[in-house]
Amino acid sequence: MQKTRRASLRRVLASVLTGALIASGAALGLAIPASAVDGPSVETTLAPRDGGPITVRGQGFSTEGNGIYLGLRVNGGAEDVPGTTVWIDDANVEAMTGAGATAPMAADGTFAVSVSVPAFDASNAYEVYTRGAHGGGSGTSQETRTPVSYEPAPVPTVIATTTSLASSVNPAAAGDTVTLTATVTAQGEGASALAGTVTFAASGGTLGSAEVVNGVASFATATLAPGTYDITASFAPAEPAHYGVSASSTLSQVVGASSAPDPEPVVVPSVSLFLEDGVTPYTGQPVYSDDVLVVKGSGFDPAANVGGRGVPIPSHLPQGTYVVLGSFLEQWQPSTGAGTGARKVASQQWALAESVLDQVPAAYQDTVRAQWVNITADGTFSARLTAAKLADALPGGKWGVYTYPAGGIKNAAQETYTPVDYRGDEPVTPDPPVAAPTVTVTPSAPLDPNVENVLTLQGRNFTGAAADNGVYVAFGKTTVWAAGTAFPTDGWDFVNWVTPGEMTGGAFTAKITVPAGKIDPRADYQVVTSAAHNLALTDRSLDTRTAVAVAQDIPVERAIFLSSDSIRPGADLTVSGVGFDAGDRIRVEIHSDPIVLGSTVAGADGRFSVTGTVPENLGAGEHTVMVFVNGVAAAQSARLTVTAAPVEEAPAGPSCVAQAVSGASIQWSVKESFRSYVQGPIAKGSYSINWGSGSGAFSTETDRGRVSYGGSATFSGHGGLMNVEFTNPRVQVNSATSATLILNVRATKPDGSVAVNADGVAVASLSLPTANRTADRISWSGASATLTSAGAAAFAGFYDAGAALDPVSFSFPLGAEVECDSTTDGNLAATGAESSADVLWIGAGLFGLGLLLVVMRRRRANA
Repeated sequence: MQKTRRASLRRVLASVLTGALIASGAALGLAIPASAVDGPSVETTLAPRDGGPITVRGQGFSTEGNGIYLGLRVNGGAEDVPGTTVWIDDANVEAMTGAGATAPMAADGTFAVSVSVPAFDASNAYEVYTRGAHGGGSGTSQETRTPVSYEPAPVPTVIATTTSLASSVNPAAAGDTVTLTATVTAQGEGASALAGTVTFAASGGTLGSAEVVNGVASFATATLAPGTYDITASFAPAEPAHYGVSASSTLSQVVGASSAPDPEPVVVPSVSLFLEDGVTPYTGQPVYSDDVLVVKGSGFDPAANVGGRGVPIPSHLPQGTYVVLGSFLEQWQPSTGAGTGARKVASQQWALAESVLDQVPAAYQDTVRAQWVNITADGTFSARLTAAKLADALPGGKWGVYTYPAGGIKNAAQETYTPVDYRGDEPVTPDPPVAAPTVTVTPSAPLDPNVENVLTLQGRNFTGAAADNGVYVAFGKTTVWAAGTAFPTDGWDFVNWVTPGEMTGGAFTAKITVPAGKIDPRADYQVVTSAAHNLALTDRSLDTRTAVAVAQDIPVERAIFLSSDSIRPGADLTVSGVGFDAGDRIRVEIHSDPIVLGSTVAGADGRFSVTGTVPENLGAGEHTVMVFVNGVAAAQSARLTVTAAPVEEAPAGPSCVAQAVSGASIQWSVKESFRSYVQGPIAKGSYSINWGSGSGAFSTETDRGRVSYGGSATFSGHGGLMNVEFTNPRVQVNSATSATLILNVRATKPDGSVAVNADGVAVASLSLPTANRTADRISWSGASATLTSAGAAAFAGFYDAGAALDPVSFSFPLGAEVECDSTTDGNLAATGAESSADVLWIGAGLFGLGLLLVVMRRRRANA
């Protein structure tokens, strides 16, 4: 039955709504599966080698429904080559406006269209695909995939080349710079057209290589030892299909003895300890309260250590060096990020150039002078440290004389440690050595991940003040806890607390039951212990790690694993699985209200891994993580507890110091494929991205801060029916390696009223590169951005959580000191976004906007 013009018009009106969902499947990167079936077929003419039009002919296609989409894409890819998508339907389709590229289909299901293909690229193979248009109910019956074949490549003519070699100085002396120059010419062409690389080799070993520029490649070296070298130069062309390789004749290079003077020795900061007379060396004898040690330092640059907090010494001046007698933990160096909680000071002096001391503000002169000793111009000082009446060391600490930069500066070169046998008020007899705590795990045989495993733990020698609160016992992956760091409460598969009452003479017995399917055979596991409660933050004396083997030769049954069974809203969750079929399409959801965490495809080994962000508005309590395989719910699921993290009582730390930020800049272009879609033949729209300057605060001590920017990114298309706006970006830096990008999201109806209005959406997680730091600025260039679940909703589901956005670059100018708050102090709780509750309604708002547009267009058509 022949379709009417009104039926065609309905499809055009429907395409306005679905243009951003169906036709954008290629433009926005949504994978649309296709497979060959009996029935319709497509053939193409050979493609020009340099790219250009090909004729695509089809036959056997159904003329019912909404026609077909035809496009060109890389084999196995998810995005169409721009400008190749065509809607093929009845003859009326060519008269329709706003529908993009169109072509007619004959009544017998045949068609012929011209499609322009890119130039031949050995790394990419292309295919022409077809599928039913607008979800027309044809299922897969209209789907075909046809490879594109190119005209054969012309056979190139290889041109011969010659290479000659010369030395800048021959003979030379050791230490002289010898420049080797290779000249390459092509037969009949000279050197102007050549490009490639020359490798310089001497007596069988490679010296180095250089690019050919205007027929010449040069390599310089000053490291040749005395001797005679047989040197050759070999040319490798950049276009081996057009130019041949060539090698020079052997050049005999003679190198004699060096006549240069010996280099000046490198000065390294160091200290020497003496008794009170300043002459008798300290050789490790006991030091008691009120004893005096003389510390003589050398190699300490008096002009170093500029910057820092700026109080009490202005930040443009050298801050000097602390000279301290104290008890410090193993990881005490400020350059590694260790805080003052890792250091207990018994006596301290401040080595500072006198010229700097004279510039200290009057309000701080008395404080600085009370500790001051002079650093001379040659980098030496002499400090007298009187041992205070302080006998107790930090748990796990070491007594000694330490030096490190003042003012919060991080300069590893001036961090030194010299051990001291400090006894405090009275001589004491050293305690006998304490046996180290140990844990025995049975069974010791590798665990079968497919069955339930019961581990019995036998602990010994868990004694002393470190065991006052009992012991934490945990089982999990070896990646959860790094040696020498505070015991983490999150990330373990199981954590038990062995109370003091459950320990006898430092011994305990504990059991851990590991259900079947809980162990990931890809990972390494361990049983660990730590001092409990607040001691878990600072006391490392009860830390043990006992490896637990996992059988590798047992067939793996299907199972899924969570990176953590308990998680806070806004945190990242990784769900992995084993035992699936290669190529299975995997989607991970959190129920009961379905929230898509992410999707992927199982690898050749049957494994998958999906990482996504748990929404900020996900309610506390028990949830179920479900895995869908090829659209069908798998039998395997896991329980997930969403709750606020327990807060351990931490030792009082130093007050946080932050700096005001103003005039900050940001560069972010949202997403390249989204911009291309908006300006493409379907949306036929435009966009504008104009970010303003920003202000806020940042702490260089905690590597945390937040800056809010002005400006917006607006996108419109489909004749003004699509209008989306992102405004007021905020960057929350969480650590030296991670940050969050927060935005306000708006979408408007055709009459200008607001359909979606969500503030503070955590759109992307940023992985930060190493920061570029100066005294008054910190900046990051090209931070990779990953779409969060909330961000995926802001794009109306066009992208899955975990999709890559365009990289983000931003810079914070640092000004005056300000008080820390939750955005800058690592000890205070801070959320990734101000308000994400509205995010649940973003997708619904955009969907409602689309329904309104269809109704309006249908009324106009019927009128």
